[in-house]
Amino acid sequence: MISIVLNGVEEQLETPVTVSEYLSERQINSDHVVVEINRLIIDKSNFSTVQIIKGDRVEILRFVGGG
Repeated sequence: MISIVLNGVEEQLETPVTVSEYLSERQINSDHVVVEINRLIIDKSNFSTVQIIKGDRVEILRFVGGG
């Protein structure tokens, strides 16, 4: 198990995963979020190659429209 911090809350992962795998496992549409790892915004084109690893601080931000 590895520990990460997701949106300020500690979370345990079985193994390191790519951003794409993480979002897919949680049924999060990658078109509607911005992902930041350790204060760096990850470009959507890199979601399939950037891994979330032990100790990472991950923020997933969803954009919601309204009026």
